[in-house]
Amino acid sequence: MSLNGYVTQEDGTRFDQWFKLQTGNTYLRVDKSPQNPDTHLLFEERDAETEAVVSSFEIKLNIPPEEWFKIPFSCPRDN
Repeated sequence: MSLNGYVTQEDGTRFDQWFKLQTGNTYLRVDKSPQNPDTHLLFEERDAETEAVVSSFEIKLNIPPEEWFKIPFSCPRDN
């Protein structure tokens, strides 16, 4: 899996990038900032050629940011 990150630091500084999962054209972003007090996991499936969003869904999490990386998350690996 190759990832580049979307990270919110403790001071509220945010890097606005998507994680690209190497399992097709699926992108994941954790959306959390001082302007958006709720934590969301946003997933988008994009067209391989145009990058247009084909489908998307969102999961709202009611957990503090320090707990994010304690959430089990797995992704199928390409063999």
